[in-house]
Amino acid sequence: MEKITFQVAPGEAVGIIGPNGAGKTTLLKAILGLVRPRQGKIDLMGHPQPYPPGVQKKIGYLPQQPRFERHFPFLSSDVVATGLLTPSSLLRPLSSRQRARAMEALTAVGMGNQGDTPFSRLSGGEQQRVLLARALVRKPELLLLDEPSSGLDFTGRVNFFKLLQQIQQECRLTVLLVSHDLPAVARFAPTLIAINRIKHLHGSAREVLQDHRLADLYRRRFSSPNREEPALG
Repeated sequence: MEKITFQVAPGEAVGIIGPNGAGKTTLLKAILGLVRPRQGKIDLMGHPQPYPPGVQKKIGYLPQQPRFERHFPFLSSDVVATGLLTPSSLLRPLSSRQRARAMEALTAVGMGNQGDTPFSRLSGGEQQRVLLARALVRKPELLLLDEPSSGLDFTGRVNFFKLLQQIQQECRLTVLLVSHDLPAVARFAPTLIAINRIKHLHGSAREVLQDHRLADLYRRRFSSPNREEPALG
């Protein structure tokens, strides 16, 4: 990625759109610090990378394909509680406080009555709500979501975005959302950023979706040999 410069205000919801291979997931990973820019810099909450530990704890992340086996015999509350684990606490039993935090997060996503239900028995939409609760269990200030409605049917997508909007507004969360579902992300996020290896459009959802350059952005193809190496400027 190149020439991608933007600022996000606290409490703002921003959608990131673009075709497959545009660098949207890489951009989120760069913000998280999982990949390092070859040039440019990223400042988060007033801190440059590498972020201090206190900043990392303020970030919630729901990846496109969570590294969690959806058929593993965990209870829903156990799945959420894994979001509280650290390398030093990985092998310790969950504390009563951690379990209470997990149930609080489940309640926030409307799954408070499913804490003792095996994760594998939940529907796809319910599993996604549990994974959202896992991303929220630390009560982050910034929430990054990568295609969170992927794999859900129409009703599931509508309900998920309604829930996400409610949580974002109630908690005044700053949200960066990557999605291919343009109508849904435009309803959720007042601001859109359209990228395809570089930033092409940035503005209100209505302005971006009505811009004649958007169609060209989705037709454009790139042949960079290092497609996953970000160069942020």
